[in-house]
Parts: sequence; C-alpha cells; structure tokens
Amino acid sequence: EKQWPGVFGLTQESEEDEKTQWWVFARSKYTDNFALRILAGRECCDGKTTDRKHIESAKNLLKRYTIILDMECLDAGLKAAGNLLGLNFQNLQKRQVDNRKPRERMYNEEIFHFLNSKNRMDIELYEWAKTRALVQCHAP
Repeated sequence: EKQWPGVFGLTQESEEDEKTQWWVFARSKYTDNFALRILAGRECCDGKTTDRKHIESAKNLLKRYTIILDMECLDAGLKAAGNLLGLNFQNLQKRQVDNRKPRERMYNEEIFHFLNSKNRMDIELYEWAKTRALVQCHAP
C-alpha cells in the first residue's frame, strides 16, 4: 500500500499521478495471477499467456481443502466455518470494505482491461472456487 498510495486511496494524488501509479501497479509482479501463483507454485505465472496446467494444479489442490471461503461474503463464511468447527464467531467485528467494483475503483478502462486480460486465469480460478465455497454469496 505504501508503494502505491493513490491506488489504495491513501492520498489525494492528482488524477494523472494516480493513473501513473495504477499503471506501475498493473505491470508489477503483484498483479500477475496472484492467487494462482500462491496455489500453483513459483513457476506459475506469465500474465495472459499463463499455461493452463497451473490452473489445473491449483484446482487439484483446492479440491483437497475442507473449507473454502469467498472474500465476497467473508463474514458469513467465517460464521459458517465457526459453526462447523464448534467455534463461536457470531460476534465478529464487521470489516470495513470498499463495495465498489474494481472497474469503479480504477476509473480507467484501459488499465481495467489490461489487468483483466493479464489475470484471466486467476479470475477463472476464483469463479470455480466460489462454487466450492462453504457459503455461496449472493449479489448485493
């Protein structure tokens, strides 16, 4: 967050400075199929040319997980996991989240499409993992 304060809404950067920060962030290693890389290993990923074998490897690993939680409804997922495990997570402190869609937070169509293309495997893995989540989120 400190490296790109405009990206994370931490400063009042000019629109041009914020756009520049978004491009630096978008081209960084941190935006190259992050979740897929964590699950599939260091050999993964190469942006939009990432080999499909990595997504299959990540899916095979996730199939062995007992509990998968979807960040979109994390509070409900944690409560359900707590119930399943006999833990009381009923008094969780509500997280403050930015409910805007990525396209709205980014405000720049070119950067949005660049990141969408670069991370298409990560997006595909997320969509697949959501179907296996303990709690199925519903659109607000």
